[in-house]
Amino acid sequence: MTTSVNITGARIHNLKNIDIEFPKGKLTVITGKSGSDKDNVYILDEPTTGLSSSDSERLIELMQELVDNGNTVIVTEHDPAMFANCNYIIEMEPGGGNDGGYVLATGTPAELKYNEKSIIGRFLNVPIEDCTLS
Repeated sequence: MTTSVNITGARIHNLKNIDIEFPKGKLTVITGKSGSDKDNVYILDEPTTGLSSSDSERLIELMQELVDNGNTVIVTEHDPAMFANCNYIIEMEPGGGNDGGYVLATGTPAELKYNEKSIIGRFLNVPIEDCTLS
């Protein structure tokens, strides 16, 4: 089990063929400027698992605050309410291991909602004007 962030395959000025492994179920923060509360990258792995809908809504509000303060939030998730509140989605091929890892669709929630290839788009029932993260 991974207990730290492991980055392999990266070379200076070459971000091709990078593998990044994060601890499962943990909040990972990659800090930006020293001592700054901005320019950080927050990575959350399925953060809504086990949360009530009101707790999920509060989490989305907190994530919006992070973004509003100049940070980046990256989330792996399966919750349509979370998708609807993202400013950009990278939808991976449904499957794991050798059956997954391919980009199926990318774009804003509005773009995925109308993308015929997108599986996530079919479940975006939240009105697009209600999407909050930007």
